[in-house]
Amino acid sequence: MSNASERPAPPPDTGDGILIVEDDPHFSDLLAGFLSPKAGFGEIKRAKTLAQALEFLEAGGFALVFLDLHLRDSRGLDTLIAVQAKARDANVLVMTSVADEELGLQAMREGAHDYFMKGRIPPDGMRRMARYAIERRSAGLALKKSQAAMEIQLRHAQKMEAIGQLAAGIAHEINTPIQFIGDNCQFLGQGFTELIAFFEGFAAGRVPAPEDLQRRLEALDLDYLSLEIPKAIQQSLDGVARVSKIVSAMKDFSHPGNAIRQAVDLNKAIESTLTVSNNAWKYCAVLETHFATDLPLVPCFQGEFNQVILNLVVNAAHAIEESRSKRGEATPGRIVIRTQRIGDEVVVEVSDNGAGMPPDIQARIFDPFFTTKEVGKGTGQGLSIARAVMVDQHKGRISVQSRPGEGTTFTLGLPLHPVT
Repeated sequence: MSNASERPAPPPDTGDGILIVEDDPHFSDLLAGFLSPKAGFGEIKRAKTLAQALEFLEAGGFALVFLDLHLRDSRGLDTLIAVQAKARDANVLVMTSVADEELGLQAMREGAHDYFMKGRIPPDGMRRMARYAIERRSAGLALKKSQAAMEIQLRHAQKMEAIGQLAAGIAHEINTPIQFIGDNCQFLGQGFTELIAFFEGFAAGRVPAPEDLQRRLEALDLDYLSLEIPKAIQQSLDGVARVSKIVSAMKDFSHPGNAIRQAVDLNKAIESTLTVSNNAWKYCAVLETHFATDLPLVPCFQGEFNQVILNLVVNAAHAIEESRSKRGEATPGRIVIRTQRIGDEVVVEVSDNGAGMPPDIQARIFDPFFTTKEVGKGTGQGLSIARAVMVDQHKGRISVQSRPGEGTTFTLGLPLHPVT
């Protein structure tokens, strides 16, 4: 079974410091002199070994790293790989000797921003190279910030679009109980009018003759009223409860986004989303829920999480509809949602027995604007936004397992102790 997953990237480092990783004290002094704060650069830190460099990088605050690949405790591309793992958004400039030019080119292929040979670049050229690397980093951070803002807008727009698409179904879900509440209220009103008319004479002291009393009792049909009035009252109460549940679910589903995580009952959040989306799946599938009863409250952004669940459930319904149409089946499909705690993570699975996906589709399923639906029926943003919500925002994970003709399972992982 094919499996595709996404995991979070480390948070950005917006510091402007420079780290020089060089075990030659003379060249280190020379480089620090070229790039001093007097020349307009940030604070400089210096490390002679890889271990010292990693300690500095762990603390953060660097925009640029000058790295000699040949240190006392590490040599070659392994040095670069170790530094990049801790450098986050800092650009890395590799320093080489004349004999190591090929190694410098290899370093760039591995992700280094640039390389230069020691002693070959004058001070002004060194400063230009450093400023260019820092400016390019700043532009990259600004682009990431802009992309993050755009993702928020896209999530909000998709949520509004989803609510609009569900509005007709929600209106139908509310209209049905409202109709029988109205019918029952009319029945109760008519019965109450007849009872009042019957007892008004007794209240005024006018007691009818036995024959007239019997006739009026038969016309009133007390046996029928005593049987049907309690039913009408109970049906009306059930209808009010149904409408209240839908309205409460809408309120939970439309929960506004928060700047910080809140402790959320995921089982309740999922239940609310299923209530809101009921009209999207009830005509094509039977939906089962297997919620862990001991699930702890999970720190998350509830509105965004609700949107992810809605996307997955609606996609499951569409996959089942596609499969039923191709096979000419009338039997409803099956959607199963499970929650459980595994270690320090809460796992949510959304499974369906729909059309399934081949491996090449699974490989692209989280790409922005990628969709397998007909033109006008899908924007290709649903799963892309789901990935952004789960991986980038919640620092969790999302993966998909699928077999063509058998169905699909999406797995969400939310950390109970997320890294902020």
